[in-house]
Amino acid sequence: MFGSFSKTDFERIQMLYKFSRQVSLKDVQHIIRKIKTRTFEPSSYLFRENSLKQDIFLIRKGIVREFILNENGEEITTNILAENEIVVNWDLIFFEQPSRRYFQAYEKTKVFTMDFPELDNFISSNPKLDTNRKFYFRKQLRKF
Repeated sequence: MFGSFSKTDFERIQMLYKFSRQVSLKDVQHIIRKIKTRTFEPSSYLFRENSLKQDIFLIRKGIVREFILNENGEEITTNILAENEIVVNWDLIFFEQPSRRYFQAYEKTKVFTMDFPELDNFISSNPKLDTNRKFYFRKQLRKF
């Protein structure tokens, strides 16, 4: 029933997004079919500067470092992301610009991933999820 997901993974998804009360089982099954699992080795990139990738990642296990390059080419760490946090190309989503940031696995990192526009369409078709999305996006915009 859960495909490449364990029961624990499925329960974690339910907890994070509260699917059980806000989305039908049919919708949950549809979205789960779209989700893939991936593993990034240490020092590999989820996104690089100038990326136009539209994937969204939910970290299952591991650590991801977010950084920018200053005018001297030095790496400046701006954020550390860990289990149950989301990695997405915010520059592209909010400003329709290529990424100004790098997202790099600091250690072996396992993620759930899917295409952000597809997830966004799914969320916008459900009023309760859409309200949660707007709250989350406003929270993320404060970081800029």
